[in-house]
Amino acid sequence: MKMFTRNTAMKQGGFTLIELMITVAVLAIFLSIAAPSFTRLMERSRVTSATNNFIGVFQYARAEAVRNNKRVVVQNVGGWRNGIRVFLDADGNGAWAGTAAEKELRLEGAFKNMLITASNGAASVVFMPDGTTSLLSAGTNITFGLCSTVPDIDGRKVQVMASGVVRLEDATTCN
Repeated sequence: MKMFTRNTAMKQGGFTLIELMITVAVLAIFLSIAAPSFTRLMERSRVTSATNNFIGVFQYARAEAVRNNKRVVVQNVGGWRNGIRVFLDADGNGAWAGTAAEKELRLEGAFKNMLITASNGAASVVFMPDGTTSLLSAGTNITFGLCSTVPDIDGRKVQVMASGVVRLEDATTCN
């Protein structure tokens, strides 16, 4: 039978309180350095997600106009950042009447912590049954700027062309 002596009992594994405190302090320093970068990464990801959602609304509206062979309107709800309504424009006036004939196809909620502007101040975009926009006769496009409310985060530009094509442009600097 083996007897334990005082020296062997002292050699048990584990960490001392000092070692644990130093480890926690080093970890805290690394986290304080990494946290701002992670916050910026999350904010850029949120801008990208909102932009993809925004583009998706316009692509959906164009597809519905062609599919239904009717005018489809994409209209802001009290400002582009507050929400977007997509509806069949039965009476052709481009305004939401809320009647049974003007069927609401999609209602997109608010884009939180985002600033969204239209190049010509447009409150709506009308897609014609052939997939073009009502802007085709004027030959103009609308460019939307999507920016975060957090400073120093690059925004995105989305262009709705007169032909009905929706495309993402280069990033834009937001103030």
